[in-house]
Amino acid sequence: MRNPTAPADDLTKPPPAGAFRQPVVWLGAAILVATIAGCIATIVISLRYADTPVESPRSAFKVPLPHPAPPEAK
Repeated sequence: MRNPTAPADDLTKPPPAGAFRQPVVWLGAAILVATIAGCIATIVISLRYADTPVESPRSAFKVPLPHPAPPEAK
């Protein structure tokens, strides 16, 4: 049994640090922000540069392909 006059271990320990002081929280936040920035960059790049049609044979893996749309005049 514990000695009732001895101080409890919980009283001598400092209080736990807040979540903002944990490095793993900052690492997780940095990864989240980098992922969102990468998604936004991918969307911007895909909107800026058009996808040009590629010439291909009339079938791929024995499946007929539709005719590509004619390029738009500028």
